[in-house]
Amino acid sequence: MKKIIYILKTELFQVLRQTKILLILFFIVLLYESILSPMKTICEESKFAVEISEPFILLCTRSTNVVLIPLIYLILLSNFPFCKTQYFQIIRTKKRYWIYGEVAFIIVSSFLILLIMFLGSIFFVLKYICLNENWSLYMTQMREQFPELYSNNPLLFLDSSIIAHGNPHQVLFYSFSMMWLYLIIIGIFMLFGAIIGKETMAMIAGTAVTVVGGSAIYFGGSFKWIFPLAHIEFGLHYNSFFSDINFPLWGSVLYLLMLVIGLFVLCRQYLKTMQIGE
Repeated sequence: MKKIIYILKTELFQVLRQTKILLILFFIVLLYESILSPMKTICEESKFAVEISEPFILLCTRSTNVVLIPLIYLILLSNFPFCKTQYFQIIRTKKRYWIYGEVAFIIVSSFLILLIMFLGSIFFVLKYICLNENWSLYMTQMREQFPELYSNNPLLFLDSSIIAHGNPHQVLFYSFSMMWLYLIIIGIFMLFGAIIGKETMAMIAGTAVTVVGGSAIYFGGSFKWIFPLAHIEFGLHYNSFFSDINFPLWGSVLYLLMLVIGLFVLCRQYLKTMQIGE
């Protein structure tokens, strides 16, 4: 366990040393300007509060953000894994502990990025945050009581398919967990690329799958379900506020878990032939 933690700490330290870590701050500022600040202004005008889960859920239901979050993570992993270049380090820890440490780093780092974004989404609208088991008046009553505000800012409100088929805490848990799984998939895919000596190709492939998957969400019809990214959005699983199911939630969870397990098995399989120190 100490060897695994050592690899985890080494990778985290190397990521924190990079100036690319500022991309997270830049992205939060971008979210503030495009979503959180306008949302705060609407709350001020309407005197409505938002449920604590809603800002983050909104971030995960906008096509641009769904693509940008994985892309930022990919950029942060552009030199990953750092420990692969440390010949004597891998010899001391042994390959099996090395790969467990790298996977632990992927799990922890992806969780921390999402946690930072979740806390950031709350911080900027903290004055208008409330705790409810149901959706806030901001999401449910704005269209009726302030139709002009609603019609002028349609992207600042959740789709009816989300509100009709889940409560805030359920949707938050699903959105956070599925985005976390997707980032883990990206990280393990990058690890696989490093193991077979194709880091650049792995990054290009991961970027392409993310960008194409984000486009397929709105233009791919049923074809979009091939891409893991489409499974992150809760509302896509339902036909508006009707009870028709486009794709079961459990199926999406199972699909992403199978990808994680499959990629990890590939990494273990090719680990035997990995050239240390390349």
